[in-house]
This record gives sequence, structure tokens and C-alpha cells, in this order.
Amino acid sequence: AERHMNFRQHMHTKASFLLPTLSKIRMAELLHILNLTADKQLTKLHRINIMM
Repeated sequence: AERHMNFRQHMHTKASFLLPTLSKIRMAELLHILNLTADKQLTKLHRINIMM
């Protein structure tokens, strides 16, 4: 039972170490996608303004 607990603690430590890194990567990806979307929207608006 003790060994099982140690294994779980080890996995938990590993997870809590990995999660911040993963969320940082995920956030960077989301920001990148948002920036691309924003660029597209701005380009559209810019084109509409030129047409007017």
C-alpha cells in the first residue's frame, strides 16, 4: 500500500510539474490563433474602408 501511495505522489508531482508548461504552450497557441483571426478581421475592415 505504501509503495502505491509513493507512486501516486510521484505521478502527482510529475503532473503538477508538467501542467504549467502545457498550459503555457496551450495559451501561446491560443494567442497565436487569436492574433491570426484578428489580423484577418482587420484586413477585411481595411478593405471595406478602402472600398468606401
